[in-house]
Amino acid sequence: MSQYLLKWFYLGLNLKRWVGLFAVAAIIAGLGFAYLLRTAYLAIAFPEEIYWITLQFIPRWIRGLLFIVVAVVLALISGWKLRSWIIHAAIPEFSTQGDMVGLAYKNIRLANGPKIVVLGGGTGLANLLRSLKQLSSNISAIVTVADDGGSSGKLRNDLGMIPPGDIRNCIAALAEDESLVTQLFQYRFDEIEGNSVSGHSFGNLFLTAMTAVSGNIEAAIDETCRVLQVRGRIIPASLQDVKLVGTFDNGLEVVGESKIPQQGYPPRKIRLSSDKVQPHPQALRAISEADLILIGPGSLYTSILPNLLVSGMVEALQRTNVPRVYISNVATQYGETNGYSADRHYAVLCEHVDASNIATVVLANDNIVTESFPPEWKSQPVIADTQSSYGDARLVLADVVDETKRYRHDGDKLVSAILSIFANSNQS
Repeated sequence: MSQYLLKWFYLGLNLKRWVGLFAVAAIIAGLGFAYLLRTAYLAIAFPEEIYWITLQFIPRWIRGLLFIVVAVVLALISGWKLRSWIIHAAIPEFSTQGDMVGLAYKNIRLANGPKIVVLGGGTGLANLLRSLKQLSSNISAIVTVADDGGSSGKLRNDLGMIPPGDIRNCIAALAEDESLVTQLFQYRFDEIEGNSVSGHSFGNLFLTAMTAVSGNIEAAIDETCRVLQVRGRIIPASLQDVKLVGTFDNGLEVVGESKIPQQGYPPRKIRLSSDKVQPHPQALRAISEADLILIGPGSLYTSILPNLLVSGMVEALQRTNVPRVYISNVATQYGETNGYSADRHYAVLCEHVDASNIATVVLANDNIVTESFPPEWKSQPVIADTQSSYGDARLVLADVVDETKRYRHDGDKLVSAILSIFANSNQS
C-alpha cells in the first residue's frame, strides 16, 4: 500500500468512522436489494436470458465474491473521481499536485492543539509565533499598543489609530504562506522627501486601508487574518490611545515608547499615560480559556510590561491554573536592560505590577558563550543565576539561543523547551 493511501488511516483524521458508516449503509442497502430480488425471483417467471445475464451457471459463492469485487472497484473509482472534483472546485492549487490528506490531517492536528496565549511585542514575539504555529492553530497573540516610532507612530499621530506595527509582524509570522506575506508586509517604501508613503511599510498601510474599509481596527485584523489564512488570532491589549511614560533615576520623565531606550540606561519605572486603560475583552477571554500562557520574549520595558500594565491583565493571569511561562531574553538590550540578569528581568515585571506570581515558570537560556559579543551589538548574554530568587516561579534552564544571532531566541529550540514544560505540568 502506498504512503499516500496509508495517510487516509491516520489517527485523528476523523475520516475512517464516516467511511465505515458509508460501508455499513451500502451493505444494508445491498441486503435490502437482495431480499427484493429473491422475492421477485420466487414470484415472477423470468425469461431464459436472465439465467445467463445473472450468471446463474456459476456457483453462488463465486457470484457473491464477483459482485463484491465489482462493487468495491466501482466505489473506489467513483470516490477518487469525486475527490478530484471537490479539490478542483474548492482547492484549485491542489488540482495538479499536493497532498490533500496530508493537508487535512495537518489542519485537524493543529485545530486540536493546545490553546496558547502569548503576550509581548516586537520581533521576539513574531519569532516565537513563527515556530508555535507548527504546534497549534489555537494561538492568541496579545500585542502591545504603545508603539509610537517609525511608520506606526506616523499613522498613529496622523489618523488616531492604534499602532499597527506589532500587529503586522504577528500577521506575517502566523500567515500560511509566511515567506511571501512577510516580504510583502515588511516591504518599506524608500525615504523620499515629499512622498506621502515615504518610510511606511506596506503592511501598515494595508491594515490602515482595511480599517477604513471595514470600519474599525478589530474588523480589519480579523479580515486580514482571514484573507491571509492566519493560524490564530492577533488581539490588541487595548483599543485605547495609550502612551508609555518612563521615569529615570534623575527624575527625568520621557513620554513615548521609542524615546525611552534613547536615554542609554534602564528607566527606574514605567507607566501608561492613563491610569485606567481598559483591556480588550477578547484578550481577557483568551487568557481565561488558555491551556498555556507565554509572557515574552520581547523588550522588557517597551514590549512586555505595556501589556501587563493594562488594567485587569495581571488579575486575569493570576486567576488561571495553567502554566504561565515568562521567557527571559537571551541578551541584554541597550537602553533597557543593560547588565540585567534573568532574575532581574523577572523582578522588574513583578515590581511594576506588585505581584510575585505573574508566572509559574521562568525559562532562561543556559547556552552561554565565554567570548564577549561584538561591541556594535551593545549587548551581553543574559545570565540565569540558579541561586537567585524568582518569586513564586521556578527557574527552568534550556538551550534556546540562536547560534547564528546570539542576541535572539531560536524559535524551534524555544518551542521544544516550552513543550517540555507543558508536558511536565500536565503530568504533575
